[in-house]
This record gives sequence, structure tokens and C-alpha cells, in this order.
Amino acid sequence: MRLTTLAIAALLSAAVVVPGHAQIKASTVPISRDTVTLRLIVGDSPATVTVQNGGLARVSVKDGPAMGLVPTIKAKTVELTVLEITTDPTTGNEGLRQVTKVTLARGQAVRLDDIALPFEVELLDTKAAAGLSASPVGPCRTCCVVCGPNTFCGCLVLAECGQCCCPSACDCPGGPSTAACAAASRSQTAVVGGR
Repeated sequence: MRLTTLAIAALLSAAVVVPGHAQIKASTVPISRDTVTLRLIVGDSPATVTVQNGGLARVSVKDGPAMGLVPTIKAKTVELTVLEITTDPTTGNEGLRQVTKVTLARGQAVRLDDIALPFEVELLDTKAAAGLSASPVGPCRTCCVVCGPNTFCGCLVLAECGQCCCPSACDCPGGPSTAACAAASRSQTAVVGGR
């Protein structure tokens, strides 16, 4: 009987997550290596964010809400699922809650005002994967650019205050964006600061 009690206590203690340790970050599994490029405007801060088809892009405001954007290519349009990223205050683990879905056509901006973090989104481009392996290699799959209070994340982010790119997940243009991600590629997410 004593062995059973010790075994149960060991199992329970193994299930306890200490805040700040082994936190689960919300993510999705891309449908394909094809990419979707979106133009996002949060407040007066614009950014161009590229993400894999079915992958999770993020936009957030410091000390405010975080939103996940999952684009899915559908013939000539893109279906964008907008998710609220929630954080468990006890464990720090993230979860996703669907807020809305919109269909995007090239060149037509859509303003989303009735959500926790209002923003404008426009479909700029979809691109078939070229020269990328079937699954990302290397640790850098997402990078983020912080512009003032706003953070934009994807596999390629171009903003007024900085840029980043994860070459194992996105077709990166040459130059400093590739180097910035490569320098921070020890983690799943590279962050480039801005103004």
C-alpha cells in the first residue's frame, strides 16, 4: 500500500508545471510549404508578414491581446482564421480560441474591428514552395519584429522598424534579414527589436 501511495505522489508531482518552465506555445501544423503574404496594420504600425499555408502568424500588443492568424489557400482566395491566443496564468501555457474567419482576395483590405485586437489585413501574395524541403529543417521556424508596442511574427516579417526571416521555413530575400534569423536560430522563435 505504501508503494502505491508513493507511486501516485510521484505521478502527481511529475504533472505539476512550474510557471516559467516547459511552457507550451500555441502553434499549428502547416498544410504545405506554400506561403501566404499578408499586410497587417495594427494602430498606425504596418508590417508585411509571410507564413506557411496553414501555419500560425502572430500579432500582439505589449501588455495586451495576442492574435493568431492561420491562412489557408483556397484557389484564388485565402481563408483567414483569426484566433485569440490565451495564456494560462498558472502554467504559462498558451491556448487558441477561434474568433472569426474571413475570405481574403488580392488587393482588398479587410478591417477587423470587433475582436480583442482590431487590425487591418490585406492579402498581398501566395507563392508555391520552391527549393524548400518538405518540412522545416533547423530550429528557426518563426521570427518576430517588435515595433514600439506591436509584435509581428511569421517566417518572414518586414516592418518599418526591422525585418527578420527564417530561411528553413520561408524563401528569404538575401541580406540582413537572413543573417538576423541565422544569428538567433538557437531557439524556435527569433526576435528582432525596433524603435
